[in-house]
Amino acid sequence: MKISLFVLLFLFPTILFFHLEYDSVYSSLRQPIVLTPMTPLESKKLNADIQKILPQWRKKFEKFGHKYNVPWTLVAAVAYQESKWDNEAQSYTGVRGLMQITAATAEHIGIDDREDATQSIQGGSYYLRYLYEKSPKYLSSSDRWIQALAGYNIGWAHLRDIHRLARAKHMNAYRWENLKKLLPLKAEEKYRKHFNFGLARGNETVDFVESVIGYYQILNIRFPERSFKQRTIASITNPIQSPIQQSQTSLNF
Repeated sequence: MKISLFVLLFLFPTILFFHLEYDSVYSSLRQPIVLTPMTPLESKKLNADIQKILPQWRKKFEKFGHKYNVPWTLVAAVAYQESKWDNEAQSYTGVRGLMQITAATAEHIGIDDREDATQSIQGGSYYLRYLYEKSPKYLSSSDRWIQALAGYNIGWAHLRDIHRLARAKHMNAYRWENLKKLLPLKAEEKYRKHFNFGLARGNETVDFVESVIGYYQILNIRFPERSFKQRTIASITNPIQSPIQQSQTSLNF
């Protein structure tokens, strides 16, 4: 009887150390992240989707991941969590497309058609890097990516509210074990006084971050050659430009 690698990884509670490589500098997060185990059915579906659907989008993930200095497997992981790599996906909140970009975000980053797969992947890749650059530079790269993932899902303004609440509680929201506890409080009325941008579904953000990290780890195992290719990504000191600012100067983050 053959047992899928994905089943072995996720039949039991799994503790992973989130590790991202880039720019020929290797940084790792020494925060253990406990992921909810996947069921055998979920694992089987992911395996099938990697084989049948991912090849349709992989070159675009690689192209724009390289362009904006984001591991392509992380872009692909976000897309899988958002839409299961279905370009026609639409959520109950009205976000659309492969990367589930909101109308406001699309306007901000210069995406004309959220349902155009190329624009969606380009916009999502750019936005991930944009959010990464907004996080404090003294953090480890992986801590910054976690902040970027949380901001991608809940919105940067809401994430700033969480950090405001963290200060009131004398907690460090740059540590995932704390951020994970704080995010669900964004939905509680009794904490509204700490928020400038209202309530939000922070518990969904916790699920989003941990799911993306889980998919990211699986994709890295499935595509180990990614580690070598990632080293060729341009230096993070290079300015990045939004899809509508390619001929303009670098953005201010």
